[in-house]
Amino acid sequence: MNYRTPIIFIITLLSIGFIFKKNPANSEKNLLSRLVFHEASGLDVTQLEREAIVWVIFNRLKSHSFGNSITSIIFEKSQFSGVIEDKNWLKEKRPPQSKWERSFNIKRVDAQEKNEFFKAQRAVETVLNKKQFHKDPTQGAVFFHSPRSREYSDNECNRKDPLLKAPGWLCRELLKGTLEEVIIEGVTPNTFRFYRHIHSK
Repeated sequence: MNYRTPIIFIITLLSIGFIFKKNPANSEKNLLSRLVFHEASGLDVTQLEREAIVWVIFNRLKSHSFGNSITSIIFEKSQFSGVIEDKNWLKEKRPPQSKWERSFNIKRVDAQEKNEFFKAQRAVETVLNKKQFHKDPTQGAVFFHSPRSREYSDNECNRKDPLLKAPGWLCRELLKGTLEEVIIEGVTPNTFRFYRHIHSK
């Protein structure tokens, strides 16, 4: 009996599994693109800022303090609710007709939304191509928020810096000293601000 054939088959399966673990499946790429679209849509943002959002997800995956997959991280409670709550993503009135609609998974979009989603897809692909060879430009950031998309809320952090517009949870972590802001070249602070755990230096 030839024992080599099943052994080679098992090794092949393990290798394929390793490759897929390192490289997100198309469904996870699409989910990342949806996330970037929701977080950056309507804001005058650069591709570097879109890419920084993607890095946050991979940094969370690497830290083991969040979910153990891209999907579980994005759908974690009270994190990226826009992806979950947007009814256009979840209620499809008819099967998507074009290849782009199948990816975007909504009934109708205008030209601007379509362009925004393509930019989000490019940001995801760019990070996937860079992350094997380049240092993380966010320096381990695992949180971000957009002052431009938030209303001012009264807390100690915002009283010190009204332009920060930090949500309550972020202010509490900053005051406790568990997070610090990361200055990223090419990212405008009034559009996005990124944060890492103190111990991730």
